[in-house]
Amino acid sequence: MAVNVTPQNLTGRRKTELETARKEEQKQAAAQMSMVTAQAQAVKEGVVDLTGGTSDGEPTDVEVNEPTKKMRVNTDLESVTIGHGTNYNFEVGQTYKVTQSVYDYLDDKGFVWH
Repeated sequence: MAVNVTPQNLTGRRKTELETARKEEQKQAAAQMSMVTAQAQAVKEGVVDLTGGTSDGEPTDVEVNEPTKKMRVNTDLESVTIGHGTNYNFEVGQTYKVTQSVYDYLDDKGFVWH
């Protein structure tokens, strides 16, 4: 609002200064949020490999040739135990590469997004 504020009106001048500062803060916050959203989207566009092995892609001591599938879940899942001693966390929108047995288990429970 462009309102003429007289030099004697201290409250009006202060309000105008604060409004201007607040608008700048909002612009900066909006720009930062758009960058954070873009980074989160870029992370979700990748595929998380949950098939085992090491993080650098080299095979482990024992290699099992079980078929794998790519999938996404339709709800967030935390600490899902599938098999002995294997816990998984899944987020909606993230693509995962899992073994066929994990895929079949989650699909039977209705958690795989089709």
